[in-house]
Amino acid sequence: MALFGKSKPVILVVDDSPTVLEMNASILKIHYRVVKASSGKEAIEKAMKIKPDLIVLDAMMPELDGWEVCKIIKENSSTRKTKVIMCTGASKGKEVEKAFSMGADSYIIKPVVPNKLLEKIESLL
Repeated sequence: MALFGKSKPVILVVDDSPTVLEMNASILKIHYRVVKASSGKEAIEKAMKIKPDLIVLDAMMPELDGWEVCKIIKENSSTRKTKVIMCTGASKGKEVEKAFSMGADSYIIKPVVPNKLLEKIESLL
């Protein structure tokens, strides 16, 4: 929270779809300070710089997917405690297992239902 002070928790929202990114950010900006990233690489750079309280992370992205981003975030000593919610379009057990094996704290199935996302964030913060 170094850049934003202590007024509201900082949420980093990551998705390669501009539509989904804007939709999730608009849901959250009422209650939180929101920072957006549209790629895995950008997500890691922003997470290391701003140290968000929580990351809402798309699992399937080109180049560097959300699974690898989550693993990198959780292995880094400065971001290890950052909560991560993986967003996936698959509800199969393997996807959920993979989210937790990479260090995710929770997951949500797309399309994201605003109230469900807010409930998950509140339970983690």
